[in-house]
Amino acid sequence: YDDSNIEFVEVETGETTTANLTLGTYFEVDDLAAPDTAEKGEEITVNATVTNTGEQEDTRMVFYFPPGTDFGTDVIDYQPDLSETVTLEGSESTTVEFTYEIGADDEPGEYEHGISADEVESTVITIEGDEDDGEPVFDVADLDAPADAEPNETVSVTTTLENTGDDAGTQTVTYAFDDETVANETVSLDETESTVLEFTTELPADDGTYEHAVSSENDSATAQTTVEEAGEPEPAYFEVTEHEAPESVDAGEELTVNATITNTGDETDQQDVFLFWDSAMSDLEDAESVADLREAGIDSMESIELEGGESETVALTHEVDAETEPGTYQYTVSTLQEMADGEVTVESAAEAAFPADPGGFDGAPPGAALGANPFESGIANGIGLLG
Repeated sequence: YDDSNIEFVEVETGETTTANLTLGTYFEVDDLAAPDTAEKGEEITVNATVTNTGEQEDTRMVFYFPPGTDFGTDVIDYQPDLSETVTLEGSESTTVEFTYEIGADDEPGEYEHGISADEVESTVITIEGDEDDGEPVFDVADLDAPADAEPNETVSVTTTLENTGDDAGTQTVTYAFDDETVANETVSLDETESTVLEFTTELPADDGTYEHAVSSENDSATAQTTVEEAGEPEPAYFEVTEHEAPESVDAGEELTVNATITNTGDETDQQDVFLFWDSAMSDLEDAESVADLREAGIDSMESIELEGGESETVALTHEVDAETEPGTYQYTVSTLQEMADGEVTVESAAEAAFPADPGGFDGAPPGAALGANPFESGIANGIGLLG
């Protein structure tokens, strides 16, 4: 064999080694091309370049070793149908190509595979699981139950159930009260679908704090309800929570004051809401009836009915007399329990056309109109008209 090479190999006593001997030719494998991933049951294509690095023509059997081949053995098992006979002149190259179907029952994971002639060129492929291998995950959220309730009262509990998994599914959802199962409900949800569940239960006769729990196979949520006898309801109390008026108004124009009234009590009531303009504090405080209030100078009145905790905004108006001196005036919004005041500047056509007289109109000192206002000292919130 004139074109052969000689290779010296050292082998210890009792050991075995392998050496490749090239008898005139050597078929090299490179440029291996294969997909990085594949699904179970998918057909893949693998190719490589085989080159005869010798100087004379020769023939070799080229093999494809599929995923799962044990490349750690001295002799690698091969499948005859995954082989190809290649004849090449010296220095000639060719491309070999193999197709292989990934087993439908192959476990997902990383596997080595490759092509061999006088040497093996291999790479790693990842076999992925089926798309329908996912599982449903039923999350329990937004559990809502009354914070307070009376003994023996029937209450409703609601919750949102959402499938956050990657597959549709059916699960049994359990509602428990005070560690006792009250109801089971079978729920089917597609992937990303959600639904609202409602449960009812009768509360115990004994006072105390009790726990609601809703659970799926994957998640649970809890909420608490305090059971106690209801006390006497608080009487209606109409509070002036907000009032708003323009900063200024011309003499002879109509003033509108918007007032928000809130019933901070528990009982429903109907009351009158009053607007006073430039009225004396003493007259308002001494009023014992609506008739007394009229004498004190009611400029506007609106009647409203409010349930406990309810609010309503009313518009109260006052026609500013055309002869009203320019200046700052006080208005008062009042219910039968509470007053709130504000200020409005009255202007005249003369003030709009000419600069203000530093000495006041007709030589009067500045602020003469305000000084004549009986509300100059202000009205404290919380003082009721009728005691």
